[in-house]
Amino acid sequence: MNKKVMLFAKIALSVSVFLSITLCAVSAIIISEIRFLHILSVFLFAFLPTIVLIKIFYDEYTEKLVSAESRFQKELSSAFINDIRDKKRLLYASYLYTSKKHNRSLAILKKLKEKCTSTYEYRAVDLFCALNYTALSKYREAIEVYEASSALGYANASFYSNLGHLYARLGDSVRAHQSYDIAICEEPNNVIALHNKAHLYYKEGKYGNARELLERVYGINPSFAPSASLLASVYAKTGDLASLSELRASATASLSATATLDLTLLNKFK
Repeated sequence: MNKKVMLFAKIALSVSVFLSITLCAVSAIIISEIRFLHILSVFLFAFLPTIVLIKIFYDEYTEKLVSAESRFQKELSSAFINDIRDKKRLLYASYLYTSKKHNRSLAILKKLKEKCTSTYEYRAVDLFCALNYTALSKYREAIEVYEASSALGYANASFYSNLGHLYARLGDSVRAHQSYDIAICEEPNNVIALHNKAHLYYKEGKYGNARELLERVYGINPSFAPSASLLASVYAKTGDLASLSELRASATASLSATATLDLTLLNKFK
C-alpha cells in the first residue's frame, strides 16, 4: 500500500475513534444515562475503526518482518527456530538496523542476547549488534563484539571480513589483513572479503597483489561492480591499457543494467 495512503488511513481512523468516544461520553454525561444508541455508535464509530487500525498496523509489522527475513535469510534462518516470539524480535531488530534506527535495534538485541542458547543465535545477535555499532561509528565496540564471538567460536567468514574492514578503518592494516585472510580461508569465494583485502592492497600501493585478488573476484562474480571498478583503476594505475580495454568490453555485458563500471572513480565497498 502507498505510504501516503497508509498514513492518511491511520490518521482518519485514529480521529474517528477519538471523536466517537468523546461524543458518546459527552452525550452520556449530558443525559445522565447510557442508551442503546450510545452502545451502537461506540461499536460502529470506535470499535470497528480500532479493529481496522490494529489490522493495518499488524500487516505493516508483518511486512517488515518478511522483508528482513528475505534480506538476511542466511544470517537469520537458523536462529530462534523454537521460539517464534524471539524470532520475530530478531527479525524486527534487523529491520530497525536497515531503517537506521540503530539504538532501538541494539536495545532489542541486548535483551535477546540473554536468551541465546545456540551458535546460530549468538552469531545472529552478535552480527547485528556489531553492524549497528559500525553504523553508529562505534568501531571499537563493534570490534569487541566480533572478537568476543571469535573467542567463543561463534564467528564465521562474514564476521572476520567485517572485522578486517573495521581494523582498516582504524588504520591497523596488519590486523585487517589477518582478519581478511581468516575470512578467505574459511570461505575462499567470499567476494566481499576478497574485495576488501584487494582494496587495502590498493591503498598500500601494492597493485600486483590487488590485481590478483580482483581478477579472482571478477572470475567468481563478474557483476560485482565495486571490484570491477577497482580492477579498472588498478589497470589504469599500472598502465595496462589492453587489460583495461578488455575489461571495459566484458563488463558491459556482465554488469547488470543498474550497475555501471566507473573507470575514473574508485568505488569503496561500504
